[in-house]
Order: sequence, then structure tokens, then C-alpha cells
Amino acid sequence: MSNTQVFHIQEEQLNTMVHFLRNFSIEIGERMQAYQMQVENLYNNGLPQETFHAFQINHLEETRALVQHITNKIESESIPFIQGNIERLQELMDYNR
Repeated sequence: MSNTQVFHIQEEQLNTMVHFLRNFSIEIGERMQAYQMQVENLYNNGLPQETFHAFQINHLEETRALVQHITNKIESESIPFIQGNIERLQELMDYNR
């Protein structure tokens, strides 16, 4: 297998990873919304207000912040890192042609 073929396979794998990470960010955001709705449903179905507010403050807000941190890290660090590697592979492929 030539270097160009190996680089092309690596490029495909890295593009797949970018796609995966973008979907992962969307999915964890959607799961966070579902989590919040579940907590609200507990309140609507009789969970005492004090417990509801304590759960929101002590658990839901912290989890939301962690999810946002993960999403931000993926978008601002992980995906750009992978895209930089894709660019380097493309340069190597162009050089080997």
C-alpha cells in the first residue's frame, strides 16, 4: 500500500471522528434537555418544591455546566486538532503525488 493510500485512509478515519464528535455534542445536549425535563416532570408529579429546587441547584446545574464544558472542549479543541491533522495529511498527499 502506498503512502498516499495510507494517508487517504487516515484522512477518512479522522473525518469520521470529526463527524462522530459533532454528533456526540448534539446528543449530549439533547440528553441534557431530556434530563431537565425528567426533573421537571418529577416536580409536576408531586416532588416537593424544596427538593426540586435543591436538585436543580446541587445536581442539574452542575451537570449542565459539565455538559457545556465537554461540548465547548470538543468544538474548540478536539475538532480543530483533528482538522489540523487532516490538513497535514492532505499536504502529505499533495507532496507524494
